[in-house]
Amino acid sequence: MTAAPAPSVAVVGGGVSGLAAAHRLRALLGPAATITVLEQRDRLGGVLHTVDLAGVAFASGPRRSSRAGPRSPRCSPSWAWPTRSCTRPARPRP
Repeated sequence: MTAAPAPSVAVVGGGVSGLAAAHRLRALLGPAATITVLEQRDRLGGVLHTVDLAGVAFASGPRRSSRAGPRSPRCSPSWAWPTRSCTRPARPRP
């Protein structure tokens, strides 16, 4: 009886979620599996990265992390998180 070939998996995206998925796949599939992370940019990390400004390293990331910013809803839509859905308050008209 021959052993089953080791699985080969591609993860699309080298941001935080893609790297977490690759890490979890390694834990689930073991060291024999081939896991390839595909990333469009020349570095991993997605929007999170470190930049050098005048010899000083600065962490850079998404522009807005506030959950209640003007461009983000205050609650998740019902299709995204069914246990935490709500409606947005009506904005007063000027």
